[in-house]
Amino acid sequence: MHNFKFDKLRQSFINKDIFSLENESAELLSFLLLTSYLNEKAYYHPLGFIYSKLYEFENMETIRIHIWDKKYYEHKALMDIHNHYYVVNSFLYKGCIINNVFKIDDENGIRYAIYEGAYNQNEDRILKRSLKEINLSLNYKESHCTRQLYQIPIDTIHSGHPVDNNPVCTIVYTGKPGNPTPLVLGSVGGELEYYFPTKIVDNELITKLLNDLILS
Repeated sequence: MHNFKFDKLRQSFINKDIFSLENESAELLSFLLLTSYLNEKAYYHPLGFIYSKLYEFENMETIRIHIWDKKYYEHKALMDIHNHYYVVNSFLYKGCIINNVFKIDDENGIRYAIYEGAYNQNEDRILKRSLKEINLSLNYKESHCTRQLYQIPIDTIHSGHPVDNNPVCTIVYTGKPGNPTPLVLGSVGGELEYYFPTKIVDNELITKLLNDLILS
């Protein structure tokens, strides 16, 4: 049984209460460090960060943690332009993120193949190229740094990455989940299918990451 108040954290996201989000995020990281809550629950993501789904509510909304730290883990994403089947509410506990938002542009956009994403029973990530293609151009980009909260609406096509080589940690509340068929965009000359096996992050590494975030 956990004893962290995830309901309270969710309400702070809903209220856009930065002061509470800052304090509760710090409490959350301390809780994760001092307990075994994250043991065997953190994974390497194909987009280049370490993540864990910390809690799932009855309506399938979730609280997650995302950590980028090139000192311990560096992976160049094969395909990083995608959307979500839920609203992403992301609080920057540490570091800065660039969020690129794209728009459909049939005249001047770059052509991409649309891949449909899914997970198998082992939580392995599978991307299958569909027969559909789309032309996109960059609509705008924005940067978000420590103590800032930003939102990515459902079905928004975007990509994101750290501004620099410094560690980044975000606490994420995924709200209003819809039909779970996220789209990923790749090269029109890409493979028919990509497979990303689930890889658990070693508990010792998680401890190092959390320690660095708390002490920095």
